[in-house]
Amino acid sequence: MTCTDFYASGERFDVMSCEDCGFTFTQDVPVEAEIGELLRLDEAGAQMENKNVANPEQVRQFLNLCQPDSLAIGIGNAHGYYKGEPDIKLEVLEEVRKFTDIPFVLHGCTGMREDIIKEAIKLGVAKINFGTEIRYKYVEHYNYYHILIFL
Repeated sequence: MTCTDFYASGERFDVMSCEDCGFTFTQDVPVEAEIGELLRLDEAGAQMENKNVANPEQVRQFLNLCQPDSLAIGIGNAHGYYKGEPDIKLEVLEEVRKFTDIPFVLHGCTGMREDIIKEAIKLGVAKINFGTEIRYKYVEHYNYYHILIFL
């Protein structure tokens, strides 16, 4: 499956993504749109400025312009390992669910509490991303076996 992400974190999203959405739909390419900038973590995993909590009204405006196959909404989540408890705003998913039935995607699940993920699933999350954990484990095992082979 191929997926195209659109980062819509400003007033420009209507120009950028709707033309792209129309093209990918004609090519049978699923479109996963992302509204809100993901939280950034510094090298130690500490949260930097939290600008990624999407405004439900902005999500509504975007969906009036474009209907992606799935939608990742910024709710305080981030790529990478969290240092401390992330401030996840599930109420944003609740508000958006009131006006759309598009499946949600939850990015940045590595290190997120299981109960938060389960609650997000109840609110319509159909796909979760926890790639940091997978990549970390891959590198860890690769390094371990690489050392064994070459020693």
